[in-house]
Amino acid sequence: MTELDKTFRVDRIEWCATIEQVVTPKIEEAEEKEMVANFRKNQDIYSSWHGQPKELLAKPKMTKTIEAIARKVTIESAGLLRKTEMKNDMLQAEICQLKLDMATTESSKAKKHDIIDDIPSIPSYEEDEADVDDSVGQGDSSGVGDGFATTDHED
Repeated sequence: MTELDKTFRVDRIEWCATIEQVVTPKIEEAEEKEMVANFRKNQDIYSSWHGQPKELLAKPKMTKTIEAIARKVTIESAGLLRKTEMKNDMLQAEICQLKLDMATTESSKAKKHDIIDDIPSIPSYEEDEADVDDSVGQGDSSGVGDGFATTDHED
């Protein structure tokens, strides 16, 4: 370290100490002035309310009015909810009745056209082929119809 560096550091330390002694009281003084100003502002607000009690009385009336409106809206919305639920129940009952009517109509049409259990009747020559097709892949080792049949070629 050179002599100039040492002198600069010493001067800087002394300067910082001097600044701290001067600045700290100034900051405290500014904070104190701000606190006094805020106190006076709050005191002015309080004295203006204190001098006009009508404004203070108006606020509870406003609160009561808002509460009354909120209560009225709540009661009305609860009534609308009940009304909607009743309408929903009526519609559900109507849906059930329509489903029952539809099933009755389908049943009567099926009886009219000789349809039993919604399965069309199969002529006798197709019935024999259907029995043969059902037996393929069941119990035989041919591999036809098995989902696990393998091929001998590699991909």
